[in-house]
Amino acid sequence: MPTALPIGLHWLKKPTIDVGVTWGVPWKKGALDREALKNLCLSMPKNEKHVPLQSWPAAFWPDGSIKWSTHSVVSGNSDIQQDSLATMTINQATPATEVTERLTVQETEEAFIIDTGVIICTVNKQGKGLIRSIVRRNPVDTEGTEVCSNGELVCIREQRDEGAGTLSIREERFAGRTLSAILEQDGPVRAVVKLDGLHQASHSAREWLPYTLRLYFYAGLESIRLVHTFHYDGNPQQDFIKGLGIEFTVPMRGPLYNRHVRFAGDSGLFSESPKTLHTRRTKGKYRDLFLDQVAGCAVKFNPEEDAYFLSLLDDSATWGSFRLAQDSSEHYGIWKRTEDGCAWIKAAEGRRAGGLGYVGAEGGGLAVGMKNFWRKHPAGMEIGSTATDAAALTVWFWSPDAAAMDLRHYDTKTHVESSYEGAEELRATPFGIANTSELTFWCTAQTPGP
Repeated sequence: MPTALPIGLHWLKKPTIDVGVTWGVPWKKGALDREALKNLCLSMPKNEKHVPLQSWPAAFWPDGSIKWSTHSVVSGNSDIQQDSLATMTINQATPATEVTERLTVQETEEAFIIDTGVIICTVNKQGKGLIRSIVRRNPVDTEGTEVCSNGELVCIREQRDEGAGTLSIREERFAGRTLSAILEQDGPVRAVVKLDGLHQASHSAREWLPYTLRLYFYAGLESIRLVHTFHYDGNPQQDFIKGLGIEFTVPMRGPLYNRHVRFAGDSGLFSESPKTLHTRRTKGKYRDLFLDQVAGCAVKFNPEEDAYFLSLLDDSATWGSFRLAQDSSEHYGIWKRTEDGCAWIKAAEGRRAGGLGYVGAEGGGLAVGMKNFWRKHPAGMEIGSTATDAAALTVWFWSPDAAAMDLRHYDTKTHVESSYEGAEELRATPFGIANTSELTFWCTAQTPGP
């Protein structure tokens, strides 16, 4: 436990991309007061620079001094990249180091508007729809490019009715409804928005499955971290969770062959387009164009010179939907289909998927990754409506491709003597069981390569 500055730092696991980093430091009684906390910075002995921190107290000693402090910084800061972290320390900066790249938060009656300097995210404070829109700043267009909209929590409830030798299964859709929103932090390096709500039925007044969701934003980043926790408050005999996730609407621009879908498998990216350039006559320059398409590059044709090949594309299938399901710890599958009412065709399979999905077109798109994806099976990702003006990207915390979540007790009676089950009068109940999922989504300017 430190008693004096400077404090040396080292990575437990150094990130390979730009991310926001938050960590804590314990202090001995009387070693750090609240005023001194404001002036802490990252010291870079190699280039003699100080990187500003966002610091706040997490606990206090009885005398009012800091017992635990928390700090945030962006790992992509150029000064951090140029220096060796083995030489980095937390130190005092006098005067306090000015934050040059900061995020800002604007609050209205209806929403919080967070500007990281790269993206502008509008978060609803009440009602349906968590994220109203995310706009990526564009040097060419002062209004920026909308990357996604209508981000909302989705739930599918399954009800089973048995009798007279028949089994009837009914599915009911719910959407998240925010009841309260709190801005827990407002920069300059990190902002945090907390949302609490319930899932409301689409065609009735019923509400269930309370949730708490936090959105984390960092200055200068195109990514947002999301932590979602739900609590089960249903009747285990009637309320089965068939699907639970979050859905985004992503605008689609340009021709179908310049729209892209990505899923991370266990040995690379599954890369496809709603209109693939791979046909039985794809050779020569069209083979090269196909490889460019797979790499996520924009493809251009000459209407006159390429008229025949374009006619082949018009005749080829348009794949409108794709989905990935991690149905166990040892298997995942990827399927695609052309449109509603048609069969799903298996496109790939493997053992443990990477838990990343992307859909986008000209001008960029949205990538979403789930932490511990295969460990949280049955998890899944689904991309639909890619041939329309707006695609849907859904991340399933519980995939509807799997059997519904069944929280009934495994027997109708207890087995106190033969098995450790507590006391007979204390019957097991799933009421209050919670589960947490963590996502990161990136608002990209272009399609990721293979």
